[in-house]
Amino acid sequence: MSVIELFMASITNSKRLLSYFLVILFIGIPVLGLITSDFNESSEELPGEQMPKNTYESNLGAVDNLGETYLNVAGFQEGSVQTYSAISTGDYYTCAILDDASVACWGYNNKGQLGDGTTTQRNTPTQTSSLGTDRTAVAITTGDYHICAILDDGSVACWGQNTYGQLGDGTTTQRNTPTQTSSLGTDRTAIAISAGREHTCAILDDGSVACWGYNNKGQLGDGTTTDRLTPTQTSSLGTDRTAVAITGGRYHTCAILDDASVACWGRNNFGQLGDGTTTDRTTPTQTSSLGTGRTAVAIS
Repeated sequence: MSVIELFMASITNSKRLLSYFLVILFIGIPVLGLITSDFNESSEELPGEQMPKNTYESNLGAVDNLGETYLNVAGFQEGSVQTYSAISTGDYYTCAILDDASVACWGYNNKGQLGDGTTTQRNTPTQTSSLGTDRTAVAITTGDYHICAILDDGSVACWGQNTYGQLGDGTTTQRNTPTQTSSLGTDRTAIAISAGREHTCAILDDGSVACWGYNNKGQLGDGTTTDRLTPTQTSSLGTDRTAVAITGGRYHTCAILDDASVACWGRNNFGQLGDGTTTDRTTPTQTSSLGTGRTAVAIS
């Protein structure tokens, strides 16, 4: 190839590279601006001050406390996007508190766990039936096939499977719509909630814990293995100890206490209570040391 041909080829390649650069530039700037805008908006607080486990926030998507981002599911009205303030997954289904404090669920619905009054599977987010007159949700938790939500007045509503009383309404009747639990105690309200497989536990406003539902392994923490159809106080968490966070497993429950130690109760066949044994515990039992000078700040 002659010098002239080489020169002309280099000019052609340079033009091609310039074209590619301009295309990338013109496409990239608007996209970058959109992403930046959405991330700036996501720094604003969303409704629902107390966020349960599996909770994500933002406009662009969900930003968890590790800073990872997840895309939101599309909204429910054409041309609009509904954002979430809390989300929790059960067995083949999902429920979320929306930015207007209503609840939407989707997925498997064999036990009425979507709360829309049916047992029809939903492949897109579907509003639950009413949470009660003028009531809204502030926290949500999912078990295998049941859901419970703390409402804005501190009461609790649950729906779905109720074979063992996990809805806390005094019956074992399946509920396809949100149903109020029985009393949490005189003047008591719920401030945190977590569902296990077929049981539910809530921290009350005095720092005590109430549980209800299946209790075959002592997961309700009341010193028995008797199922409870209504909220029932656990045994003592320890002298002057109160709960600040709670989580339910398949057949066990754990709580962070106000001194940042951890107490667990229920099934312990694999040491899941952390007390150095494999003995089931029907009352709250302190875990072994978390490490020299170490305390718990979150639990799941």
